[in-house]
Amino acid sequence: MIHLYLNFLEITMGKFEKIGFRKLGLRVIENINWIRLYGLKDGFKLFLSTLSTKGSNFFAKSSFLKTPFELRDNKSDKAIFYQVFYEKQYDLYEANFPVAKKIIDGGANIGCASVYFSLLFPDAKIIAIEPEANNFELLKKNTEPYKNIECIQAAIWDKDEKLSLTNPGGGAAEFMFDKDKKDEENSVNGITISSIIDKKKWGHVDILKLDIEGAEKDVFSADDLSWLKKVKLLIIELHDRYKPGCTKTVFEALNKYDYDAYFHHENIFIFFK
Repeated sequence: MIHLYLNFLEITMGKFEKIGFRKLGLRVIENINWIRLYGLKDGFKLFLSTLSTKGSNFFAKSSFLKTPFELRDNKSDKAIFYQVFYEKQYDLYEANFPVAKKIIDGGANIGCASVYFSLLFPDAKIIAIEPEANNFELLKKNTEPYKNIECIQAAIWDKDEKLSLTNPGGGAAEFMFDKDKKDEENSVNGITISSIIDKKKWGHVDILKLDIEGAEKDVFSADDLSWLKKVKLLIIELHDRYKPGCTKTVFEALNKYDYDAYFHHENIFIFFK
C-alpha cells in the first residue's frame, strides 16, 4: 500500500515539474521522503505538522515523539528540526555509534539533537547545554517528557567565567560570546567540559556533540584539554565563518590523539581509538 502511494506521489510530482509548479513539486518530494523515513502514518503527520501552525508556532507530531515538538516561526527552528530528523545529520550510516550511556549536547538550542539522542539511547544520561534564555525555555519544554535529559543554561567555554551574549547573525541559532564585554542583562555563565564531567562524576563521555557557533576555537585553544582523553565520540560543527581559524585550532588539538574522522553534512564525527 505504501509503495503504491509513493509511486502515485512520484508520478504526480513529475507532472507538477512539467507544468512549472516547482514549489508544489518540492513539497511532494518532501512528503515522499518523510514517509520513506518514518512510514506512511508518521511521515505524513510530520510533513503536515511542519506546514501548519498553531498560533505563531509549529508543532511537529509523530508516534515516536512523546509530545508535540514546538518550533517557533523563525528561520532556524524548523531548519534545525529538518537537519536532525529529516536529513538525520547525527546518524552516521558508515560507522556505528558507541553504546552511549553518557552524552553531552553542547549548543542544544531548542532540543532537537537531545531528543534525537534520547530516542536513540533511551538509557543514556544526556546533559543539554544552551546559553540563550529564549532557546533555553523552549529546550526545557521540548525535553521535559524525556526524563534522561537534564538542561543547563550555560555556554561551553574554555574557562568557568561570566560571558556576554552577542548575536551577529541575527538568528536564534547564531549566538556567540564575548568575555570582555560587560552586559549584565545578556550575561551567561561559561562552563568548561571538564567542569561538566567533574560535576556529574563521569569517568568518560560516550558522545560529545558541539555546535557552539565558533566557541570551539576558544574551547580547543585552552591549555588543559585533558578531557579529550575521556571522550569516545566527538561530533562537531566548525564555524570559521564566525571565527576564522576554528578548523585549524580544533585539528591541531586533535593531533595528539589517534582517531578516525568521518564527514557527514555539516558535522565531523571523530571516533577516538
